[in-house]
Amino acid sequence: MNVATSPVPRQARSIKTVEAILDAAARILADKAYEGLNTNTVAAEASVNRQT
Repeated sequence: MNVATSPVPRQARSIKTVEAILDAAARILADKAYEGLNTNTVAAEASVNRQT
């Protein structure tokens, strides 16, 4: 699914999850660059399930 056309979450819990994932990805990119970025590290950093 294209991020630009992804549905915007409406529930507060979903919004917090998306924010946590995006914040985690930004921290990983800043600390480890692109090589450190993958779904497992983002999920762990965001404290969410990888399937989210």
